[in-house]
Amino acid sequence: MNESESFFLDKCVKSKYPVLFIDQSRDSHDKKNTQDIGKRPDFLVNISDIGNIFFDVKTSKENEVWKETLGRKVQGFIIDYKDFEKLNKFQTVFQSNVWYAMYPRDIHGKEIDECYTIPLSIVKKFIKNPHKEGEWPVVQIPTICFKESAKEFDLSKACNKCKKQYCKTVNPPPPTLLRFKKDKTTGKKS
Repeated sequence: MNESESFFLDKCVKSKYPVLFIDQSRDSHDKKNTQDIGKRPDFLVNISDIGNIFFDVKTSKENEVWKETLGRKVQGFIIDYKDFEKLNKFQTVFQSNVWYAMYPRDIHGKEIDECYTIPLSIVKKFIKNPHKEGEWPVVQIPTICFKESAKEFDLSKACNKCKKQYCKTVNPPPPTLLRFKKDKTTGKKS
């Protein structure tokens, strides 16, 4: 369990939510089954008056993301589109809600015990077109669209109902494409 997953588990315990950690080790699942069901989230949490929600916990640097409808950049998080597709497949197969729990890093790369949550249903609103082969797509989501939880979770609403209505644009931008070059000696993306 990494640091952000420990923060998340601690937050669930403090909020008095029953929680299960889903083991991600290779020995804990069948490879073929994983391909059929998509990516497994990290936690299953029972939220009072809402029900069970799966959470995939991520650590990410908070970035400036382009907001086409505003014609400027705003603070936000970047989510890998391929990761989203796998979690969305899991959500479809199990007919259960899946959310991201994002923990930002500070300028020194240290994780901050401050959680931002967002359901996949809102992430979908920021996706317009599929990407082209060979490109690395990401989804840019303004921080205001996440629910922020400093000490305890408040997941009573799926959306902040912000005045900007970022996710309600008529023509949302497609996933931003980041291009990576492969190192010829190691074969790794850079």
